[in-house]
Amino acid sequence: MKRRRLPSVLFLLALALLSLAFRRYLSLPLPIGASWFAGGSDALLRRLAAIDVGGDQILAEVAALLANSGILLGSRRGTQIDAHDLVIRLNNARVAGFARNVGAQTGISFVNSNILHRCAVRSAVTTPGCGCHTYGRTVPLAMYVCQPAHLLDALICNATATPESPFPLLVIDARLGALCARIAKYYSMRCFVAATGQPPSNWTRSHDERYFHYLSALQAVVMVLGACEVR
Repeated sequence: MKRRRLPSVLFLLALALLSLAFRRYLSLPLPIGASWFAGGSDALLRRLAAIDVGGDQILAEVAALLANSGILLGSRRGTQIDAHDLVIRLNNARVAGFARNVGAQTGISFVNSNILHRCAVRSAVTTPGCGCHTYGRTVPLAMYVCQPAHLLDALICNATATPESPFPLLVIDARLGALCARIAKYYSMRCFVAATGQPPSNWTRSHDERYFHYLSALQAVVMVLGACEVR
């Protein structure tokens, strides 16, 4: 008797529908009649900046956020970077051999889910907990979910984790992604209007809104602003 494959098909269909819903949620369109240039978004950003989350939510007074470009090569800023209360590195940027320039301390590793996916494909079968923590098992991954299907990678890695090989993971709240999407779209529209003199309604003619998105570095910056005491 042939094995039935219908449940697998339904499962993939459910993931596809979930992905579509997830992307629509991140778009967060403005209400009908609202304008990005009628003070609404500026007011939104000002209200968010004025919110006092309370001292118990502050993780550090000063933090360093480092991407994985080569701009720090030869800078000899390692000691200065390590002096911060919290050091966050993006997408498993290399540290070994470059500590003199980029430091050696890491408190959080911020990654998009593509990074975890590529690592899990290589190591899920052979390494407990997948071994995707470049800076050690005690440094948690803060993961931005690019595709809902990548949550399966997190489930697989967590299922194979052991007390000796843990899998510390923080999944970024989708509402933070929605906020970043609105910020990126607002400033993109603002630059478009300033550069072309055209109304904001023409923005979609120059940008395919279905694929417009922001870099994960923007989300990391917003996360740091929320975790640190901004002076």
